[in-house]
Amino acid sequence: MLTHPKLAEQAAMLYFCLPYQLPPADQTLRLLVCAWPYDEFPPACAQQPLDAWRRGFASCRGALVFSQQAAGAVRRLMGDSYPVQVIPAQPAERFSGLCPESGVFPKNRPRLLEFHGHLLDSPRIGLSVDGLAQGDQEFVAEPASSRRLSLRQRLGITRLLMRGWWQDAVRSYLRKPILEPESSAQLQRLKLYGTVYTCVLRAEDTHFRWADMLSAFCLTFRDEPNATLVLKFTHHNESSGIIPLLTVLSRLSPFRCRVVAISAFLQADEYAALISASDYLVQASEAEASALTAQEFLSAGRPVIGPAYSALADWLTPDNAFLVKGDLQPACWVGDVDKQMHLQALRLNWESLCQAFVQSYELAQQAPELYRQKSKMARDGMRVHASNEYIGEVLKRFFLLTLNAQEGIDARRMVS
Repeated sequence: MLTHPKLAEQAAMLYFCLPYQLPPADQTLRLLVCAWPYDEFPPACAQQPLDAWRRGFASCRGALVFSQQAAGAVRRLMGDSYPVQVIPAQPAERFSGLCPESGVFPKNRPRLLEFHGHLLDSPRIGLSVDGLAQGDQEFVAEPASSRRLSLRQRLGITRLLMRGWWQDAVRSYLRKPILEPESSAQLQRLKLYGTVYTCVLRAEDTHFRWADMLSAFCLTFRDEPNATLVLKFTHHNESSGIIPLLTVLSRLSPFRCRVVAISAFLQADEYAALISASDYLVQASEAEASALTAQEFLSAGRPVIGPAYSALADWLTPDNAFLVKGDLQPACWVGDVDKQMHLQALRLNWESLCQAFVQSYELAQQAPELYRQKSKMARDGMRVHASNEYIGEVLKRFFLLTLNAQEGIDARRMVS
């Protein structure tokens, strides 16, 4: 048994992973916390057979998940008696201060964002599909000069060659001092105006379908300079996603709407400023992580554009969002190298996404009072279902259910 070194009480371990990734079972009381975007687990994956998933769940007293869909998948695998609890991924109090209790009005006035990172602004770059391909250029070799080099010139060339040889052959093997890496991020000042749509994503993650979302935005607002889309890329490589983004934008040009790409890890105050400057969050993703971002924006009273599917289905309603339609299609788990289509995912209806852009823009521009009501519903819903008090009570009940009080664990002390 694992005992807390200070409290002299038995402790329970929370594992944040998928069930097959759990270490071998021991006498430790274990609870599993996992995110899963599908309505069932892969039944025939050569790398991780289904029994490995069952054994992982069975070695734990219960599981905490982030959507009703994931909870249903666990129950179908382990039976209805297996303890599983759905919890919010984000407490409402974190960003609820960005929105008054009555809701916010759309911000048509200019807004200024300051952050450290990389910035791409579509009006400042020359977008053209002609720049994606270059015509064949005939190479004409210049005739060698017949002029004889002087002694000074020959010695200069020799010195440069010797310096290069020294760096490659000798200096590269010498011990180098360890220096702190210098960040290439620069202080950026971004002025936003009009109706601002924001999307937080990773460029290399295909679940986010950012190219489809980008094409829907640019074609819907091709002649509307008052619409702005902010793409917030998150990646350890600060330039990740820029080249694919430029390619897609060049193919969609010309357009009068504005597309801004931010590639940076924003500080807490910078991220809060981004949410505050936004009128809408756009989520065209099937990934469960998208629900975390949606909860952040909903807590701040910002309506969401996205599908009521997977984890988003627990949070998006017609009262706080513009729902995007879609159809189920076969899908594979990203961890299956054989890419067997045993699962289901949502295929967004592109036309429905365009309609959501149109309706949301008209609401922000022509009906600010209705926008405020939608904002209030977003904030109120999060206060009811994702407050710290609500999360604490849910966890206490779950711990009391899964961790027997006779085993020396006080569930009330596990939740602060």
